[in-house]
Amino acid sequence: MKGMTKVESGKLDISIPVSSEDELGQLAHGFNRMTSRLNRFINEAYVAEIGRKQAELNALKGQIRPHYLYNTLEVIRMSAVANDDMPVADMIHALSNQLKYVLDYGRDVVTVREELEHVEDYFHLIRSRFRDRIELETVVDPDISLDWGLMKLSVQPLIENAVQHGLKPRGNRGKIRLSLEREGEPILP
Repeated sequence: MKGMTKVESGKLDISIPVSSEDELGQLAHGFNRMTSRLNRFINEAYVAEIGRKQAELNALKGQIRPHYLYNTLEVIRMSAVANDDMPVADMIHALSNQLKYVLDYGRDVVTVREELEHVEDYFHLIRSRFRDRIELETVVDPDISLDWGLMKLSVQPLIENAVQHGLKPRGNRGKIRLSLEREGEPILP
């Protein structure tokens, strides 16, 4: 009776002791199986519902956040253009391009061209930050097709590390040389 009262109050993780194999013992076994199954079913349903709600929320965030952010950046960029502040407008445009590239979750492999465009947008912001004291030289081996694939966001961290660990200690001045050379067979995007 105490076990049933606890289950009625919502406590499903209880088990009553079984001391015999007669009708009362069988009833106790059945009660324990019932509470165990009920508890497991409720937990599975609860976890599944939370997962479904989280997936819906993430899908909505994914749709709203980038769209809102792009529109907001475009409003700010147009304000800079209206005030004849083209350096700021160009920085905002580069940032917007970077966000679009990074937030495109659908692809892991991009073309060499797309990755280099992303690097150029990234470096535009770096160049602006360091007042043109840092240069980027990109050299692409003629044997490399710009339509070949490579892992998305594989080059930009190299440039970032070169700035952080190579040029910053030298007083934020210098040149980064990005050289793409062919080794092995190309990846198709």
